[in-house]
Amino acid sequence: MHIFDGKIYTAGIGLDSNKFIINGYDFLASFSPFLICTEINSGATIFEKRYSNMSLTSDFFHDVGDSNGLILISGTTSQSNCRTCSKEYMVGNAMLCKIDPNTGELLSKKTFGSINYCTWISQFCIIQNDLWGVGFRQYTLENPSGLGWLIKLNPNSI
Repeated sequence: MHIFDGKIYTAGIGLDSNKFIINGYDFLASFSPFLICTEINSGATIFEKRYSNMSLTSDFFHDVGDSNGLILISGTTSQSNCRTCSKEYMVGNAMLCKIDPNTGELLSKKTFGSINYCTWISQFCIIQNDLWGVGFRQYTLENPSGLGWLIKLNPNSI
C-alpha cells in the first residue's frame, strides 16, 4: 500500500482460475496482478485495474511507490505454477513497472535477472532522496537459499 497525492494505491495478485491448460501445458492456477486506487478522504474507488496475463508466465506485484509523478510497482515475472513446463517457467525475474497514477494504465515494464536464479524486488525505500529496491536472489542453482540485496534504481530508465 502506498499513499500519494491524496490517494491510496494497493497492489497485489488475484486468482484467475484454479486450474487450466494452455497449449498443452497443465497449470495448477492462474494469477494476475492488480492495482486499486482509492481517494483518501472519501474512500471512493478511482480505478481498479487488473493486468491479465494468460500465458505461460505470470506477473506478481509486491510493492508500490512513486517517483516523478508516476506510480512505480515492483514485483516478479516469469513465475508460474505450471506442472508440466520446463524449469525456465518456474523461476522469477525482478520486474519494475511505471503506472499512470490517474488511470492505472501500464506505461512501461522492465525485467532483469537470470533464467537460472529466482530474483525479485520486494519493496522500495527512499534513502537520502534516492529510490532503492530491496530484493532477493537465489544464491546458487543447487541451494535455494537466498542472497538479499539493496539496489539503487533510476526511475527514468524504467
